[in-house]
Amino acid sequence: MRDNFNPNVDVVTKVLQILGSILLIAFLFLMYTFMGRPHEVVVEKQQAAVADLKTQLLHQVQADAERQAEAEVEERARQRLPWTRLLDRVAHAEAVLNEAADNYTTLGTKRHQLMVSPQGRNIATDEARVAVFRANTQDDEGQFRKLAELQNEFLEMSIQARTSSNGDTTTAPNEQLVASIERIIQQASTMERKSSANLAKIDAEMAVSSGSTGTLQTAISSAARREDDEQVKAEAAAIAKLRAIEMDKAVESRVAAEKERLDAERLLEAQRHQKLLGEIEARRQNEKIEADRVRQANIDAERMAEEDRAMRADLDRIRSVLTPFISKASVQITANNQRVATENPQPASWAAIQGSKALDPTSRYYWRSFVNALVSAGREKGATPTDEYDYEGVGKAQLLLKKHADAMIRAGLLVP
Repeated sequence: MRDNFNPNVDVVTKVLQILGSILLIAFLFLMYTFMGRPHEVVVEKQQAAVADLKTQLLHQVQADAERQAEAEVEERARQRLPWTRLLDRVAHAEAVLNEAADNYTTLGTKRHQLMVSPQGRNIATDEARVAVFRANTQDDEGQFRKLAELQNEFLEMSIQARTSSNGDTTTAPNEQLVASIERIIQQASTMERKSSANLAKIDAEMAVSSGSTGTLQTAISSAARREDDEQVKAEAAAIAKLRAIEMDKAVESRVAAEKERLDAERLLEAQRHQKLLGEIEARRQNEKIEADRVRQANIDAERMAEEDRAMRADLDRIRSVLTPFISKASVQITANNQRVATENPQPASWAAIQGSKALDPTSRYYWRSFVNALVSAGREKGATPTDEYDYEGVGKAQLLLKKHADAMIRAGLLVP
């Protein structure tokens, strides 16, 4: 048997064994190369997807914040509209009251002129015309007193309306205040129409009595509307929205570690964002409080500056018409016209003026008494009107003093 063995068979067998080993190693190498790569590719794709989603979230937050800011601006403009309408009605009421006051002042002057004119003497010869003239005069005086009361009532309403309009405009104006202003407008309009008609009648009376053929005068003037429009400031707060990322269930086991890390990052980012939102809200509230304080201070400063400018514009009239009040003396006049000595020369006291009823539009007696007391205490009289029948002069002096009292105190022309 051994003599018949062929050595070539052993060589072929060894060669085949070597080739089989080489193929096995190549197969194992290829398996490792192509079966291990998918895991790395999946992880890289997940990381890119997370980065892209973060960018999309940032853009979404910015877009939401811009839309919310625009919505808040539109909402505040809509909320401001009722206050703008209310201020328009306040301006209209003030204009109608001023027209009626001008008419009644002119009526008083013309009736006084008629009483001392040749036309007045002609009327005196007719008892019926005298009775009508007296009745009309008494009615005008009564209407003038009612108008003064209406002006005082309206002054408080206008201050309340303008003050409220500079505050919180998210609520509608007080319905009772709106109704009261409409009532003032209706009553003042009635007085204005009646006074205009009376002016036309007295002009016609003077024209007929003097034989004139001229046209009748109505004494109706127009008043400019004032617009008070305050710009609305826009404030916006960013609200972030975080989305949960759902991983592909097919690769959950292979990317569990990466998903856990991403979840931890999202949680930490959400906590940081929530803390940032709290800080932004706290800072916004503090800035709003400070802005409201500064705005109110600016409003008060603008009001006082406007009062001071108006007072300086009327300073020549004040020095002429209100001379006893701004003249300094070492004797102060009290509300009941008593004298009190002072250490240094001073102008008149605003509190004493108010308490003396010198500003009462229905009576010129207290005005004359207080002015005479000031003059008797050593102050100059100037061109201050003291005639009880000088309705126009005394009335204008009273209004001038009421209008500029606060500014005059700040300027040292009055003491409190």
